[in-house]
Amino acid sequence: APGDMSIPLNWPGTTPRERYDRFAAKLPDGTLVAAGGVGFEEWPASRAQEAQAAGQRVSPHPLRDDSVVLVGGNRLFVQRSHDGGQTWDVPSVVVTDGDRTCGNLCPVVERESGTIILPFSKDNQQVFVTRSDDEGESWSEPDEITAAVKAPDYSYLGPGPGHGIQLESGRLLIPCWADIGTGPATWRPHAMGGVQLSYAF
Repeated sequence: APGDMSIPLNWPGTTPRERYDRFAAKLPDGTLVAAGGVGFEEWPASRAQEAQAAGQRVSPHPLRDDSVVLVGGNRLFVQRSHDGGQTWDVPSVVVTDGDRTCGNLCPVVERESGTIILPFSKDNQQVFVTRSDDEGESWSEPDEITAAVKAPDYSYLGPGPGHGIQLESGRLLIPCWADIGTGPATWRPHAMGGVQLSYAF
């Protein structure tokens, strides 16, 4: 049963992206919180009709040729453990938005209050923040902060990788990456030119 797992569902993920888009923290009361962006899988394009018949969303793969498609949707989830990771709660979905890709999560725990602050992106174009004051059991409606963290010439961006930090002064720092230029992101194999950069907000 999902509640009896010794590690969270899909941990550390079934794809390199899921292993990368992952976060875990120990809260002041000892609760372990694991969060991640999961949902899509790579399928051969020849199985696209099979996926659609099963009610799954099928979309083109942004980094591969036409022989591969993405199946499913991308969403952010959270799981908690109250016994040092021996068992985990059933995953709860924090953010989902239809066909949009929700990912690049980069949480940080505010040490005084224990509030979990969870920045994430949608479609690598917008940045939002949601918060939890009850160890990840419930989450606030996401607030968009794109205008404060995205420059006009950033064609793609995403919080992370990893997690944020809190300085001694109390200030929170969130690492972020961005791609400058028009057209396809420069990290795609077929793209040339452009600049990718890292910064913090």
